[in-house]
Amino acid sequence: MEKITKALLLARGIEAGIEYRLEELFKRFPSNDEWPARLLPFVGYSAYATAFRYPTPGGRIPADPPADTLRRDTSSLRDLIAMAREQLLGPTTSP
Repeated sequence: MEKITKALLLARGIEAGIEYRLEELFKRFPSNDEWPARLLPFVGYSAYATAFRYPTPGGRIPADPPADTLRRDTSSLRDLIAMAREQLLGPTTSP
């Protein structure tokens, strides 16, 4: 989600910088942009962006999301990736 968000921001001429928190990145979109609303359901995954790279001193790692939620979100994410790809690169043709 972070990479899609940053790609969409850059396509709009908005620098995303080193920020990784989705809720903060969403604030950088123009107010009339449709993408923050599409991406908002995934904001809960921000906790995973750094959990394994930068563990807390106590070693806390977020609990895994329920498997059914993860399957649903993965499917939705595939659709969003396709939408973003088409917006950023234009329509693709299948061989």
